[in-house]
Amino acid sequence: MEDKEENEDINVAKDAFDGIGKKDAAERLLEKAEPARDKRKKSDHDDEPARNKRKKSGHEDEPDSPGQSSISYSAENRSIIVAPHLQGHSIDNVLINVNVGNERDERKKSDHDNKPALEEPDSNKRKISRINSSHLTKDTVMDFCQMLSTHPCRVSLGLDIKMTKEGLTLSCFTCVEMVGEEGLSIDGDLPEDFILNICTLIIPKYICPSISVCNSHLTSNFIEKLCGVLKMSTIDRQSPRLLFHGDLPEDFIWNVCTLIIPKYYCERLTVCKSHLTSNFIEKLCGVLKMSTTDLRFLVLTDTHLTDSCAESLSSGLDAFSSLQYLDLSKNSFTDSSVPSLINIILKCTSLMDFKMEFSHITEDAVMNFCQMLSTNPSPKPLCLNIQMSKEGLRLSCYTDNRWIKEKGLLFHGDLPEDFIWNVCTLIIPKYKCKKISVCNSHLTSNFMEKLCGVLKMSTSDLQSLELTDAHLTDSCVESLASGLDAFSPLESLDLSKNSFTDSSVPSFIHIMLMCSNLRSFKLTDAHLTDRCVESLSSGLDALISSLKYLDLSNNSFTDSSVPSFIHIMLKCANLTDFKLKGNQFSPDGKKKLNVKEELQRCGCLLTVYDCSHIFSDWSRNQQEYKRQLTLWI
Repeated sequence: MEDKEENEDINVAKDAFDGIGKKDAAERLLEKAEPARDKRKKSDHDDEPARNKRKKSGHEDEPDSPGQSSISYSAENRSIIVAPHLQGHSIDNVLINVNVGNERDERKKSDHDNKPALEEPDSNKRKISRINSSHLTKDTVMDFCQMLSTHPCRVSLGLDIKMTKEGLTLSCFTCVEMVGEEGLSIDGDLPEDFILNICTLIIPKYICPSISVCNSHLTSNFIEKLCGVLKMSTIDRQSPRLLFHGDLPEDFIWNVCTLIIPKYYCERLTVCKSHLTSNFIEKLCGVLKMSTTDLRFLVLTDTHLTDSCAESLSSGLDAFSSLQYLDLSKNSFTDSSVPSLINIILKCTSLMDFKMEFSHITEDAVMNFCQMLSTNPSPKPLCLNIQMSKEGLRLSCYTDNRWIKEKGLLFHGDLPEDFIWNVCTLIIPKYKCKKISVCNSHLTSNFMEKLCGVLKMSTSDLQSLELTDAHLTDSCVESLASGLDAFSPLESLDLSKNSFTDSSVPSFIHIMLMCSNLRSFKLTDAHLTDRCVESLSSGLDALISSLKYLDLSNNSFTDSSVPSFIHIMLKCANLTDFKLKGNQFSPDGKKKLNVKEELQRCGCLLTVYDCSHIFSDWSRNQQEYKRQLTLWI
């Protein structure tokens, strides 16, 4: 009976391998398993008590020693395991797990009904065939790859070879449908010739969507040979991505491009941290013009591109008619490159997103660039970052959501008020600016009035306004409060590090009453005292349902303001962060602010931080509380 069952397992294993074109490999493995099976039969006959002991312990199917092999069928995952446990010097030690679906069950049903057995399984019905093994030698891996190359199947292949401290490991699977793990991956300090030999065996015979080589020492000779393999390969030409990262020679990058671009439909080209010249740009445009490739993604970041490179790129625009994404950040563009880059943006009609950065640029060049953006607006969010540093004026412009964390207008540095205003008038009416930030500048009440007027006339739903260290006075806040019709969607307001007095509090209260969606309010280092706290507390009652973050740090509050701050913590039901650092509280006043018990009765868990010391630790039963509030004092 055992003979019959085991022979049936062997037959099913053969059928399973036949379905993916590896019948010969299966037969070789099973032939080597036969002597071990006979030996096990003899051992079982001579040692019946030992076998009964294994039955009782539930390990009857395990091999008796590392030198034996096992062939078993798992009904739970419907797979066959052919696992000869040998040394890592031949293909025989590979653990093979072939998923055969319901074929064995259907075969048994067919035998029971006295009907002809099912035909050999179709590979298109199979989902995945997997192979995993460890402690291998390079010769073993090469034998396995030779077998794959000799018996190819037109499915996606995932082959992962890794050199670890324990030795060489191999993982392989074939799949009819893409599952996101396909490709050739080689990791570890492996010889270049060994890697190349594997590539020449696998790439021409399998659909290999990706190739990854990590932690190895490769030369330009390897890259050229690899390109030759790809060029001569008969695999389906998909859309490979050319990615060059690091200080690679320009000639080397160019040689690879000339081998790949004319032969493959290459949609993406990325070069990072290299030195490129205008000559390379001109030759690249020429190759793209002569090929059938429609380049859609071009990334040339940190490649020391100059104004002459921008001019060469602009003159070869016929090669970029299908360009959709362009990233030219971290280069050495100046004023002279602005016309060329503007021409690229205007002429590439398919361009959806771009990222550009300019250094040592003048205010006139920035205005020309903004004028171009205003004349040709995009429906996508825009991030325009203008910074004045010690080295000069810098401009960064992004339109891709993947690159933008804060969408809007960002000004940083001692920039003239008129310059900031002119940029705002060009950009705000044409783009959906979610954020306006002005830091370290000198703004007046006149600027605030004009800004409110522009926002009222635009379609922008401003969500964040930051006017920090901008020398704002009480009159500026009054002008801001009078134009609050433009700020009704506002969710975050930061007026820190300005020259306010307690007289500004009525304007703050008006802002809080009008901006009912305000979630974050920062008034740090705003020269506020105890005289305004009671009024400020009453104004915050209007935000009890929305306010989550309140920062009043580095002002002149003392213990007399503690009752008002306790009122704020109790009334603002959604407040999660309350910062009062840098004020003039006494140790007794800080203890009074620790109203843990009062907040617990309201279903709130309070944690108080005093610098690095924690007065009240987080409770282990946090789920018992509806709200968690953190107080910094």
